[in-house]
Amino acid sequence: MHAGSHVFPVFERAESESDEFFAHFLADGCGFPVTKFHEGQGDLEVACTPWASSDGEHDRELRFRRLLNNPMGPKSARTTKIQRCRAFGRHGLVLHGVLSMEDIPYRDCFAIHDRWVVTPQNDGVDVAFEFEIKWSKSTIFKRKIESSSRSDLQAYYDA
Repeated sequence: MHAGSHVFPVFERAESESDEFFAHFLADGCGFPVTKFHEGQGDLEVACTPWASSDGEHDRELRFRRLLNNPMGPKSARTTKIQRCRAFGRHGLVLHGVLSMEDIPYRDCFAIHDRWVVTPQNDGVDVAFEFEIKWSKSTIFKRKIESSSRSDLQAYYDA
């Protein structure tokens, strides 16, 4: 997995800092929704379903058009990300996503899994971003796809 980390300040006390992070950044109708994050990263046509909850987990689907800087494919790709969020009380929360892209060569060979791990800190929450390319088929372009995906994702999450 490849990773990065950012600390977000606590806004006001909730049951836990991770509940507050969910309320401000992930909840339906929140002040800074994930759609704004994607738009800020240059994604187009961003749409997000409401969370569906079951057994302590929340699921939703994001669809957007991702601009690409890739010599092997198109300038943009229709993208779907399925997210699942699970809170662990005062210990934090984990947001797992599976991203798949249409319109790109060899799209049926891999999916990108990402994970946001939100843990309480003294002055807020730490949000660690991790991602991994999972392969379902082999291709002679695996190294090229991994290299360009890794650099694109690292830049995307570091922004």
